[in-house]
Amino acid sequence: MTPQLLTTPFTELVGVRHPVVQTGMGWVSGPRLVSGTARAGGLGILASATMTFDELDRAIREVKNRTDQPFGVNLRADAGDAAQRCDLLIEHGVRVASFALAPKPELIAKLKDHGIVVMPSIGAAKHAVKVAGWGADAVMVQGGEGGGHTGAVPTTLLLPTVLDALRGAGADIPVVAAGSDPTRIRARYRDRVTATRLDFLDRGTWPEALAGAAHMFLMRPPAIADVQRSLNPFVDFAREQGVDHVVFLSVAGAGENTIVPHRKVEDHLRARGERFTNLRPGFFAQNLESAYRQDIIKDDRIYVPAGRSQPVNWIDARDIAEVAALILSEPVPHRGLSYTLAGPGAVPWSEVVDALSSALGRPIRYEAASVLGYMWHLSRRGLPWGAVMVQTVLHVLLRFGQGATEDPTLERLLERPGGSIGAYV
Repeated sequence: MTPQLLTTPFTELVGVRHPVVQTGMGWVSGPRLVSGTARAGGLGILASATMTFDELDRAIREVKNRTDQPFGVNLRADAGDAAQRCDLLIEHGVRVASFALAPKPELIAKLKDHGIVVMPSIGAAKHAVKVAGWGADAVMVQGGEGGGHTGAVPTTLLLPTVLDALRGAGADIPVVAAGSDPTRIRARYRDRVTATRLDFLDRGTWPEALAGAAHMFLMRPPAIADVQRSLNPFVDFAREQGVDHVVFLSVAGAGENTIVPHRKVEDHLRARGERFTNLRPGFFAQNLESAYRQDIIKDDRIYVPAGRSQPVNWIDARDIAEVAALILSEPVPHRGLSYTLAGPGAVPWSEVVDALSSALGRPIRYEAASVLGYMWHLSRRGLPWGAVMVQTVLHVLLRFGQGATEDPTLERLLERPGGSIGAYV
């Protein structure tokens, strides 16, 4: 068990070792992810909005069978059976009830009377003051970029207004917040929040980022191509700091393809024992919102050098996250193994753009780029040369069926099929 290195009002309130919250993400935050988070010392939260009442009952029981650590359940306060679901939390002795919308005062009072911590997610300062006045024990500040149906205000603007409003109202309750840039967070909020920076190219950031870590999920940032001077030394340092198992997000085909930087990380891990698991997923469905986003928005197209004839078996990154959490919670059965992770089946590019066209209400087309044309296209968008090369190689490999791989491993590990690209869109 990782020792507690940082005590905050939040850790004392809910009884966890680390001030880390894994939120209730629909179809993602199931019993395995929640129990794994709880065992690691954070607060795992079940996503009940996408579960029936009976499914929630079974999910709570499964978490309790897997861990004796505190966990929570996220509820929609406007659900028709919200009161019955709260009774279920009381029956099972769940530690935390989080809400996507503000619960009624009588519901808060009932939960608190039974020793359950109430933590609504809020999207405005006035909502934080209101639920604090109703007796909420803490609030979750989640801006529009984080989802959660809290509104369109970004976290960077929402957090300071909530902190000031609660202070002005005399409400002394913990505020849990999301953020991405610790330098900006520290500059804006000073000593009111805690932020930790990790930069693979700055060794001075490594000790604090790894403090207390028993296991590690490692992912290569797209802009880093030279892993020999970044990720591989970071792995060695993590081992020296006591990190036991590493789950590395590699790429499909890394076992045969020696060009991609992921292979160099895999080789480095393998040379240092069996305390690793490589995940080799296919193409992320989330590429539609990241790598392809600008082309879809500005040019109504997907423009990549993947050819026209080979389909792609897309995989939802949320399924990969669930596999990673499963392994990190019980690493021993997965040591020294490499898992190819695939979606439910390969589909042609035409099916992807048809789904996008239907969802966006305007025609989106697929355009097969030439290799040189694509490299020029990425360089004009400001990508570093190393990232241009990696992106180009990965897409060219799709021409040879690299992305059409079918594999049952993901379904076997999760005991369910992966999400389809159509469902993702």
